[in-house]
Amino acid sequence: MSSEKGNLSRVRKQKFQNSFKYKNDLHDTSHTIKHINALELKGLCEHCRNVIQWKIEFRKYKPLSQAKKCVRCLQRTVLRAYYIVCDDCGINYSLCCKCGQTNNDIERPVPEVVEVREQAEFELDIKSLRERQR
Repeated sequence: MSSEKGNLSRVRKQKFQNSFKYKNDLHDTSHTIKHINALELKGLCEHCRNVIQWKIEFRKYKPLSQAKKCVRCLQRTVLRAYYIVCDDCGINYSLCCKCGQTNNDIERPVPEVVEVREQAEFELDIKSLRERQR
């Protein structure tokens, strides 16, 4: 057996190889699976992003039902599963929101207010254009 104590090398090659990639939404097309697949992973370092992406890909991700406490500000503001730091503390202290380590090259979530403002500006620009330029 491969898990036998002291057995560090295999003699034979792998017996079976998958012919196609696992699809987590092949048989279950529920709303929760679609929501999980559409999640945006922001505020994470590269390692933590890969870990959560793997969980989503192989249906191991379990979303939160209630907000969790942030380990920095101790408020119930953590809204995503596997995160320990809220978005505000992650931005203020430049932390990874999952492992809590300081890192400067972390993608941060764009606040909804900024998104709404940008969308409104975009719509105004489109209205001011002539029909042919749209």
